Amino acid sequence: MKDEKKTKKQLLEELNTLREQMANLEKSVAVNKRAKEFFRAVTDYTHDWDYWISPEEKFIYMSPSCEEVTGYTVEDFEKDPDLLDYIVHPDDQCLISLSYENELDSDHSNGIDFRIITKDGEERWINHYCRPIPDIEGKTHGIRANNRDITDRKNAEKAVQDILDSTNQGFLQIDNQVRLLRINLSLCKILGRKEDEIIGHHLSEFLDEENKGINRHQLIQRDKLESGVYELAFTRPDNSQVTCLMNATPTYDAKGMKSGSFSLVQDISSLKQMELDLRTAKRQAESANRAKTYFLANMSHEIRTPLNSIVGFSQILIKQASQLSLPDDFQHYLENIQTGGENLSELINNILDLSKIEADKITLTRESINLKLLVQGIFHINKTEALKKNVTFQYELDPRLPKYIYSDRTKLHQILMNLVSNAIKFSPNNKTVMLRVKRQRGELVFEVEDEGIGIPKNRQSHVFEAFEQVDESMTRRYGGTGLGLYIVRKMTDLLEGEIELASEEEKGSLFTVKIPLQETDSINIKNDEVHWEDCHFSKNNKVLVIEDDPTNMEMIEVLFRELGLKIEKADNGKRGVEKALELKPDLILMDMHMPEIDGMEATRQIRENELGENIPIVAVSADAFIRQQNAAYQAGVSHYLTKPLDFKRLIPILLKYLRQEKTQILPDLNQRNRPDLPETIREQLHEETVRLSKIPRYDALGIKLQVQKMMELSKPYDSSYDDILPKIIDASKSRNSKKIPVLIKEILNG
Repeated sequence: MKDEKKTKKQLLEELNTLREQMANLEKSVAVNKRAKEFFRAVTDYTHDWDYWISPEEKFIYMSPSCEEVTGYTVEDFEKDPDLLDYIVHPDDQCLISLSYENELDSDHSNGIDFRIITKDGEERWINHYCRPIPDIEGKTHGIRANNRDITDRKNAEKAVQDILDSTNQGFLQIDNQVRLLRINLSLCKILGRKEDEIIGHHLSEFLDEENKGINRHQLIQRDKLESGVYELAFTRPDNSQVTCLMNATPTYDAKGMKSGSFSLVQDISSLKQMELDLRTAKRQAESANRAKTYFLANMSHEIRTPLNSIVGFSQILIKQASQLSLPDDFQHYLENIQTGGENLSELINNILDLSKIEADKITLTRESINLKLLVQGIFHINKTEALKKNVTFQYELDPRLPKYIYSDRTKLHQILMNLVSNAIKFSPNNKTVMLRVKRQRGELVFEVEDEGIGIPKNRQSHVFEAFEQVDESMTRRYGGTGLGLYIVRKMTDLLEGEIELASEEEKGSLFTVKIPLQETDSINIKNDEVHWEDCHFSKNNKVLVIEDDPTNMEMIEVLFRELGLKIEKADNGKRGVEKALELKPDLILMDMHMPEIDGMEATRQIRENELGENIPIVAVSADAFIRQQNAAYQAGVSHYLTKPLDFKRLIPILLKYLRQEKTQILPDLNQRNRPDLPETIREQLHEETVRLSKIPRYDALGIKLQVQKMMELSKPYDSSYDDILPKIIDASKSRNSKKIPVLIKEILNG
């Protein structure tokens, strides 16, 4: 009985539990019914196609939008349960089946894109999104699917992809996990891989360790929402690397959250190779340039050393010729030797200028310049050559020009000398060359016009290039290297100016140089030219010459003998240092290239000893490069003269450091008790004086030769010519041309 009562009690509890469950079930069914009714009310009026499927793969619900999307009605799907599979594109059948199986066994929703074939045969894209439907106990009661027509989006994406595929630039898009979501054909070519070997893979799979590090750093920048441009090298299947320029930008989802990034990828392997080739070529060019500089330095030294003897001895012989009363032809030949040496020296300087221009190492040294004296100097230097060719050479100065300008004297001198010497060189006899200087709208304008052979129009653009002449016959006929006008153009550019050419064959040429006009009132110009005839040095001066070349040593010794000085000699740097410290000379002339120790080291050793720290040292070297000159100054030289030695540059240095004595000019014993000037000689001298008066004042050589002829006539006799004729030569040397007519008039009136 007891067991039966318990059984009844248990049955009553179970019955009550069952009633409660039935009540809850009714409530749940009611809730589900209301939820289904609400879901139907919403989905029936959307464009999305929704449906519910039971675990038995039967439709629980199908929204009316199915007809809008697929062309099939709800009744069509209800009549034919296989229609859902039938409309899926054949190529996407496997994808949808696998997705459906996974969705039944999964608690998570998934979304896929696939294609369907509509009732009208149209291909459309569907975004398929599923979610399992749980019952009260949490078991899957079926699947609710949402299908959205994304055909327009897919078409737009395809259009974008077509554009991306048509570019030569690579494209890639990655998600936050650095998986590749989207690429283009160019990226496939860059990486040397197919699309399916790239899409879905991690970007790091195509990078070596070094580039993985670069990529990690860049991903950090993307996480900071920063764009970036950087280089990245990808590894291809054959283990070769392709260097790319990446231009990366973060991407964002609909909520504004970072979803990954995309990058434009430019293959720059060829550019990197070109850069490498350029660096190699640059190193080779620099090496070749160093070799060229070394060659030019050696060539300059080797040519200047013997040239120093040629020009030096010719200067000495020209001086002695006037003292020894040698024939005019003899003196003329000596002057030709000197001119030839100076021309060769100018050629070397032009080649060195070319080297400096190409190395971009030529600089400006601006100073105050007396413009009139500069032009007159150009005129006097070139007048003799014009007279030899019977070419009329004249100059004109604009009265509005300032007296002084601020510019680079050397560069202006080179420009005008090249243009004027060319004009005279290419002008036939009885023609005219004109040098004009004008002031024009804030510019200084130089015009050099000739009546020469002219330049053909098809060659006018080439004459300013290095080693260019009108044609090869010009070189054979007139000589030259073709460097002059190139240097003129470069010097003009350096002065921030411009050069123009107007020319017509057989009529002549007009070269116009325009530079900015900069006036100045502040001047510090020394115009007096010192002649060695005016130098009277004390015999107590001690001069040490350190030179290893015997010929150059002999030339310098003769020069100083002409100046009344005796020199001490040393034939190498080591002996030179010893003698310098022993003699403590007033001046040292130091060659830079010598055995034992060179001039640089010898100078340093002299300067390091307190006995030699204040001795003036003049470097006399065939090295003409600025770099070598600067090195010599750093070693301690006081002045630097290049070979061939120009006495006009040496004498002011001697006057600066050597003691002079006032000399009393005593009458020559041979000149005492000379007879008076005979009337026949007086008349002859008068005729020669008239001839002298007709020689242009700028023709220093013509005046000198005529005066020397008159001095020969008057030498045996006592006359006023002894005092006046030397003064005329001095006036022509110092270019004090205004004094010459006064002296000639004094002779004629006497």
